[in-house]
Amino acid sequence: MGLLDELKLQAEQAKQQREDASNAAENDSQLINGKLYKIFHYFRELAEQLEVIHPPTDLAFPVHGVGDMANLRLKNFSADYRRRIDGYTFTDLIDYVSLTFSYSSPQKFVVDRQESWQAERLREYLGRHSILFELEERKNPRGLLENAQFTIPWEVRTYIRVKGDEARRQIIFAMRNVERLGEQEFIFSAERVDDALLDEFVRFMLGQPNRLRSLQY
Repeated sequence: MGLLDELKLQAEQAKQQREDASNAAENDSQLINGKLYKIFHYFRELAEQLEVIHPPTDLAFPVHGVGDMANLRLKNFSADYRRRIDGYTFTDLIDYVSLTFSYSSPQKFVVDRQESWQAERLREYLGRHSILFELEERKNPRGLLENAQFTIPWEVRTYIRVKGDEARRQIIFAMRNVERLGEQEFIFSAERVDDALLDEFVRFMLGQPNRLRSLQY
C-alpha cells in the first residue's frame, strides 16, 4: 500500500470515528431530553393532584434554638421547565425541570432575642434555609437592641431542579429543603429513570418509606 493509500485509509477511519461520536452524542441527547420531558409531565400531573389533596407528612423540621415544625401538609405546588438557548433562540431541548412546594401549617413561632448576636444568628439561619419571618426590634435611646421579636410561620419552602448530564448519561436531582432543611443531590442513570423511580421520589418527599437512595447511580 502506497503512502497516499495509507493516508486515505486514515482519513476515512478518522471521519468514521467522528461520525460515530456525533451519532452517539445525538443518541445521548435524545435519551436525556426524553427523560426530562417524562419527569416534567409526571411532576405536572403530581402537582395538580397534590394541590387538591394537600397530603400530610410525618416529617419534622427543627429550627435551631426555636423548636420543631411538625404535623405539616404539602401545598403550593408548581411544576415547570426551561428550554436550552442556542444564541438568542430557544431550542427543543430541555435545560432543566423544576418542582416547588411547601411543607406548611397554620401555626407559627413567636420568639424573642435580647442580644444582638443572638438575633443575628437566628436571622442568618432563617435566611439560609429560605424560611420566611417577620422581625420587630425595640431599641433603647442609645440605639442598642433591647429586644428582637421573630414571628416565624410554619412554612418550609422547597425547590427541586432536575438536569441531565449527556456525557455521563445521568439525571441529577438537586434540591433544597426536601425531606430535611438544607441542600442535597441525587444522581441516577438516565436509563433507570422511570415511573417506579419517580414514585419513590414522591414517597421521599412525603416522608414515607422509600428506596430512593439505593437507586442512585
